[in-house]
Amino acid sequence: MQINKYYMQEVLYGLLSQLAFYYEGTKSNKKQIIDFLKSLPFFTFDHICQSNMFDILKTKNIESYIDNDETMKQLCYKIYKEFSVKYELDYVVFDEFYSSMHSKMNQTRQQYKEMMQIRFHNYLFWLVFILLIYLYYLFIYTT
Repeated sequence: MQINKYYMQEVLYGLLSQLAFYYEGTKSNKKQIIDFLKSLPFFTFDHICQSNMFDILKTKNIESYIDNDETMKQLCYKIYKEFSVKYELDYVVFDEFYSSMHSKMNQTRQQYKEMMQIRFHNYLFWLVFILLIYLYYLFIYTT
């Protein structure tokens, strides 16, 4: 089975941009990020893609990039870029890699907020509707 390369690029884009954006270089995070990046190729189900990801990560000295969030951003972008180059895909520039991710997250938060407002209005409508029906029956049976 061969995975769609555009889908894989999009998954890497979302994963790596969020990973680097929220990274803090603490001792426990450093160990966890090394383990995660070394196991990243195993999250793809295509053997060719696995070996390509393994080759990309093998050329990177992960330990030298995990000291702070800026170097981590560089590492994640380089992984994304090399994957895109290897599969001959268009890729975004470094600044856009993180700015568009940030705007997508804020857009998603706004959509979630609007969805919750709509739900709240629906619940409020049904509550008022049921209350009016109750008051109507109460008025009819008491008179």
